[in-house]
Amino acid sequence: MFMEKTEAKVLYMNGSTTTAKSAANGITLPSAPGISDPAGDFNNGRNKTIEKAGESELKKLFCILLNDVYNAEKRLLDGLPGLLAAATTLKLKNAFEQQLKQTAAHIARLERIFELIDKKTQVKKCSAMEGLITESKSMIRDSKEGTIIRDIALIVAAQKIAQYEIATYANLNQMALISGLTKSAEVLDSILTEEESTEELFSRIAEILISVEAEERNGILYWNA
Repeated sequence: MFMEKTEAKVLYMNGSTTTAKSAANGITLPSAPGISDPAGDFNNGRNKTIEKAGESELKKLFCILLNDVYNAEKRLLDGLPGLLAAATTLKLKNAFEQQLKQTAAHIARLERIFELIDKKTQVKKCSAMEGLITESKSMIRDSKEGTIIRDIALIVAAQKIAQYEIATYANLNQMALISGLTKSAEVLDSILTEEESTEELFSRIAEILISVEAEERNGILYWNA
């Protein structure tokens, strides 16, 4: 519900029930009396008393997910040097170096958000990021050093990580806005923008790597010397 970074976001936040188009799936609904679009009805038919209670629960969920992504970023900070070391091309190495610096900066910004909401960070394992790092190590083991396939596999791993973070920060940003945490939302939006740029960077590098000339030896593609 919170992931969409389009006009649908406004529909969710303002609680509109009169729109004739579903923000979630683009399906046009009949504008008949008594029929509302459930995707555009943020309160889902509940009254304002329940909505206020829900906002309190939303803030609790916000704190849980904020702590989760904080620990995810710290795990990523530990895992990125392995991806950097395994990369073959200079462009990819530079991208991982940039992501490493960016991740450290994101951790600092998240700590600032914890200060803003007067909460303490809690050390916990982020299973999602742990799984993504484990998968990236598996991709390294399953590809030969110095080959195009190794670098492409690393990009796939990096993009999976970026997509997970984009989805998480997009949701957290919306939760912060709905909960009235304006300053926290601004910080989260800045992180989200950088995560999206990182994903686009890896996409561009993938296009370059796939299109370059390579040398085949024993059925394996290697970079030309």
